[in-house]
Amino acid sequence: MYRSITLTIMLLASLGLHAQVGFQISPGKVFFRQRSGEPVSQTVKIMNPTTTEMTMECKFVDWKRDSTGKKLYFQPGTLPNSNAKFLNVIPASFTLQPGESRVLEVILSLPEGQDRQVTNSMLFVTQVSEKDVVPNKEKKMAAGAIFRVEMGIHIYN
Repeated sequence: MYRSITLTIMLLASLGLHAQVGFQISPGKVFFRQRSGEPVSQTVKIMNPTTTEMTMECKFVDWKRDSTGKKLYFQPGTLPNSNAKFLNVIPASFTLQPGESRVLEVILSLPEGQDRQVTNSMLFVTQVSEKDVVPNKEKKMAAGAIFRVEMGIHIYN
């Protein structure tokens, strides 16, 4: 009896899990080789392979690894090796239609004297439009899952 109930629940749950979740980013790391003074830019491509519109936001954060190798994240511009305060992304927020791709421009503008050390940060691209993975066509109460996808791109100089 328990086994048949479990199989029935699993079957019903799998019927609605056909939706895609997520987006694609390329490249996963950006390497600048800039001296202070002139702004330099590189591009990052974001793709929406799903059948749903996605609204995205970009932000920079500082990061470092702890003694076990785990990444720790900090407010931008707070770590000594941060380049987040010298970075800009255009556009910072945007909407991707199903199947659409967008090229982001990441701009590094180092002030004088800031090119003497290796710096890093991370660009997070976050899906801010929540997606109900188990759609409820009848608009009745139903169990479901809400996913927000966030991906990070390492930025080095």
